[in-house]
Amino acid sequence: LSSFDALNEPGDNKFIKDYWPKLIKKINWNNPSKYFNKYTPKEESIKLFQIFIDLGDIYLAENKFENAIKYYEAGRSKLTEWKKNNQTNIYYIVYDRKFAVSIATPKIVLAVSEYNSNLDNKEKADKAFDKIRSVKKDLIQVEKLFSSLEKNLQNNLKRKYPTHLTRVYQALITTNNFAQDKNDAFKWATKMMNEVKNYP
Repeated sequence: LSSFDALNEPGDNKFIKDYWPKLIKKINWNNPSKYFNKYTPKEESIKLFQIFIDLGDIYLAENKFENAIKYYEAGRSKLTEWKKNNQTNIYYIVYDRKFAVSIATPKIVLAVSEYNSNLDNKEKADKAFDKIRSVKKDLIQVEKLFSSLEKNLQNNLKRKYPTHLTRVYQALITTNNFAQDKNDAFKWATKMMNEVKNYP
């Protein structure tokens, strides 16, 4: 469940935006398991990072793209720090993907807007287009990370999260469509179709 599923009354988003950043500052993100009971497997404590995604999603829904990116990237940065002293597990892989896909949406929207606003300025337009390429590269790295895992970990991840790769492919299709790269968009669409056919 989403961290704010229970908060669905008018004004709740304001409470979240006011309170959760303060909560984020107080949490020791290198040891999130300390905030769970003793019966929760340590590796599942990574789910606490969902707070960054939920907070970013609120701003994304309000079209406040810079704010959304701020929290998505902050969460991913904290997750990267966590990884330095912990072993890679299913939940790390899943949340790294969640952050990459979440970041892609507002970054693409801003980059496309920037590109379209500077069609008469090649230097600025090229910089905006490079931002689209950067998003694409980041998403491809998520697939590469999955491919680098041991086969048993890959299979376990697919059983628990069968749409893991398809969500990456969906984002890559969108990114390549905005980049007007129809061949690459078709490549990722084909990969996504094959992935769906092989859902466990």
